[in-house]
Amino acid sequence: SLSEAEVIASQHNLSHPNQDLLTHLRYAPDRDALVWQVAEVSADTEGRPTVVTCDIDAHTGQFLGWSSGEIYY
Repeated sequence: SLSEAEVIASQHNLSHPNQDLLTHLRYAPDRDALVWQVAEVSADTEGRPTVVTCDIDAHTGQFLGWSSGEIYY
C-alpha cells in the first residue's frame, strides 16, 4: 500500500520524513511490475533544488534503489 511504501522509504534514509512526499504508482516494463516511487524535494550540496526518488516494488515491498535529478525552472 501507499503507506507501507512510505514507511519502507523512511527505513532507507528518507531525508525529510515530515515533508509532504510526492508518491505515485507506475508500471516498470523492465520488471513487468508496479513500482511505488516515493519522492521528496531537497537541496544538493550547492543549494540547488533536487528531486530524490525511492523505488519500491509494489508487489513485494522490496527496496529497489534511489535516484535523483536536479529541478530546473
